[in-house]
Amino acid sequence: MSFELDDCRIFAKTGIRKEESMWQSQVSNLVATPWHLWLTGVSALLWNSMGALDYFMTQTQN
Repeated sequence: MSFELDDCRIFAKTGIRKEESMWQSQVSNLVATPWHLWLTGVSALLWNSMGALDYFMTQTQN
């Protein structure tokens, strides 16, 4: 309980709400998405779109 009380006093002195401070710390801890994840996602999208195109062409007899 003393930690919470001290925590409130610190935020009361600085004028920053606890929720805002926690949100700001979460934003600063974001990590960029690795390039190989994007490559895998785009490759999967293209692969599946070829299957969808094949199905569409078969159904429309084009």
